[in-house]
Amino acid sequence: MSDSTKTPEEQAKESFERRSAVTVAILAAVCAFATLCASNTNSDVLLAATNAADQWAYFQSNSVKGHAYEVEEQLADMLQPGCVDEAKRKKFEETCAKSIAKYAEGKEKAKTEAEKQQGLVVVSARKNANYGVAALLLQVSIVVVSISILVRKNALWAGGTLVGLGGLAITLLTMLGFKIAVQIPY
Repeated sequence: MSDSTKTPEEQAKESFERRSAVTVAILAAVCAFATLCASNTNSDVLLAATNAADQWAYFQSNSVKGHAYEVEEQLADMLQPGCVDEAKRKKFEETCAKSIAKYAEGKEKAKTEAEKQQGLVVVSARKNANYGVAALLLQVSIVVVSISILVRKNALWAGGTLVGLGGLAITLLTMLGFKIAVQIPY
């Protein structure tokens, strides 16, 4: 039937169904994007956590090596004069002191980098949670708008669309770096 031969009720029904179908398509696309963002930030969390663990291991390695040289230096100091060649002992103590300084510097660099990576874990985990909530809202909105097609209720379409706009807002605000704390208790 052409639009001119349809009753006003049929035209309203088709218009509502088209509007709802387009809304579902848009919500699904935004939901896919939010889900992709959640997946990417989850990878960021894992990478930063691994890097932080690596840096803490390097910190510990430097700490153990530095401590070993401190012990060796103390042992060299305890030797009685005349037990070993004094020039060799002094040279050994200098080598120990240089190694102690080298490993202390390595510890500080590793600590700084590990703390930086831990900060990235926190930021990425927050973003991941936000994208997850956004995806959930978008999925719920798709269901509600789809149901509105079946029962032909504008109120359901409007409610589902508002929930979807909430998901879109959370996605955009998270992308822009706003610190929003959205959590779903579970």
